[in-house]
Amino acid sequence: MSHNTAVKDVKINDINALSQAIQNLAQRGVNIGLQQNAHYRGYNSSMSGVRPWVITLPNAPYDIALVDAGDGSYSMELDTWNDHIARQVGAARGAVALTDKAHSKEQIAVGQIMQEYVACKLYNEAAARGHTVTRSYDPETQQTRLLVAQFA
Repeated sequence: MSHNTAVKDVKINDINALSQAIQNLAQRGVNIGLQQNAHYRGYNSSMSGVRPWVITLPNAPYDIALVDAGDGSYSMELDTWNDHIARQVGAARGAVALTDKAHSKEQIAVGQIMQEYVACKLYNEAAARGHTVTRSYDPETQQTRLLVAQFA
């Protein structure tokens, strides 16, 4: 059994997009928040403490910490024990199987957060470049779709 593992190959470099993603998930009924310089609930006191950013999950015994990756981005740190976090914000139904070798257990555990973060990041980038962006969300599949168009 391991505690407080890093989510490999996942970096957050836009806190505004992450904040939008967290707000969108909250609007869909996920009990989730984002706090700066907040207390992180880890497995025990040696794994808990103040982190630069914390994704709070009141319905789970643990939170998700954002830790400075040293390159201007943040990496995620979380406890995957007993799938508490995955049950709150895990990969969308059907998106990946829990035995999927291409995705780690940690990546699957934060799947909804990352899907929404990427959608917000892409939406913001496309809109900033003058593209028209239409966004839709399918609650049945938990998938977000973006349609990006540029008019000449």
